[in-house]
Amino acid sequence: DDTKDHEVSKYTLKSFEYSQNYFNNVMPNYYYSIFTKNPSLMPNKGMSARLYSHFVVHSLFFFTKKELYSLNPDVSETNRIAKQLLNRLLIMPDETPKKEIQTA
Repeated sequence: DDTKDHEVSKYTLKSFEYSQNYFNNVMPNYYYSIFTKNPSLMPNKGMSARLYSHFVVHSLFFFTKKELYSLNPDVSETNRIAKQLLNRLLIMPDETPKKEIQTA
């Protein structure tokens, strides 16, 4: 059965509002706090951490399972893995990285 727009339950709408708030506010604020505490994770020191945090959250939806599972899961290398993920946001999957994020 297809549900008409006016028949969407209040629970569905609440779930949508919760998810929308999470992706538009909670996640960017979380990444913003990470980037302000670890500016070396950002590709450009003059870049706005707030704007970059929104870019990262939006871009996370474009990762494939293959890309995420190809990362080394060793917890001791979390900083390197985070930089690897951020670099992948800036390049196409079949493209060779032009410039890696520099480590401090």
